[in-house]
Amino acid sequence: MSDQHFFSPDEPDMPEGDSARPSEDQPAPLNRSDSSDGYPAKIDMKAFHGLAGQFVGMMSPETEADEAALLFHFLTIFSGMAGRERYYPVSGTRHHARLFSVAVGGTSSGRKGTALDCVFYVMRQVDEDFCEDNIVSGLTSGAGLLWHVRDPREGDEDGDGGVIDKRLVVIESEFGGVLRACNRRENDLSPVLRDSWDGKSLRSMAKQQPARATDPHINVCGHITREELRLTMSKNDIGNGLANRILWYWSKRSQLLPDGGDLHQVDFREVVAEIRAAVQFARFSGEMTRSDAARKRWHDVYPRLTAPRPGAFGKSTTRAEAQVLRLSMVFALLDRSSEIDLPHLEAA
Repeated sequence: MSDQHFFSPDEPDMPEGDSARPSEDQPAPLNRSDSSDGYPAKIDMKAFHGLAGQFVGMMSPETEADEAALLFHFLTIFSGMAGRERYYPVSGTRHHARLFSVAVGGTSSGRKGTALDCVFYVMRQVDEDFCEDNIVSGLTSGAGLLWHVRDPREGDEDGDGGVIDKRLVVIESEFGGVLRACNRRENDLSPVLRDSWDGKSLRSMAKQQPARATDPHINVCGHITREELRLTMSKNDIGNGLANRILWYWSKRSQLLPDGGDLHQVDFREVVAEIRAAVQFARFSGEMTRSDAARKRWHDVYPRLTAPRPGAFGKSTTRAEAQVLRLSMVFALLDRSSEIDLPHLEAA
């Protein structure tokens, strides 16, 4: 394998068995596994807080999809619906509830697509127009992504009025293609994705079709196999900060359901109404805060979240504190709270 890719000799693979245990002078792992197969540990039950936990709990008995995949697809699509009106200030930066998440699993055994289909089944009931108009796929260039959230262009002869609703969720079932596009020479996808995660206004410098997008709210859901991740994730993706803007999680089949389950028999009307109300709450502008209990806990965990870690894994998790902040915001918004409380932070 070329040494330009993810797991090269000086950027080691995820250690397995005893080698995964940190030494006394190293920071504790964020979520590494001590199991013999080397895969990540099962997600902690604290992550299934509130409405998200209720959603997954109702769905998981009727599907083979991994609970983590159900959870992350739900959180990411909800974040897209929620928009950027709510924010949490950190120094001069405003963080919004905006997530990039990618499921890593087997070609068919990961049940990544199954999880997406299940979540879509309910989220279409929450807001069918959003699912039809604000969810896209086919990331090939930064200019193409910008076009879906573009501003009106003054003096445009074709009368293009731009895009009014700047909320967007990008679904990429073949995320390896996105990584390959990011590493093509002169392709602007990687910097545009990074700026999108940061919440910056976007601009295309293309001579033929220059465009700008003010205050976009772009969320990304991706799927990739473990093997393709090894082959397509380059050192450049890790070094330039694309990898650490993404929440990577392991997805595998949770159970065997030869008949596929009876998801259509589950009554989601109450949870749909709760999700819709949470989206409406999130759409009002306002600053979010932390409770005293959450602030104390944040001070406790902040050194571990920000501690440097070696290798590719360390570089890919250097935005852990920002990811936890954003996830805690999502859990708070699902509770229709502008205050991040201790259970929201623990879930994140």
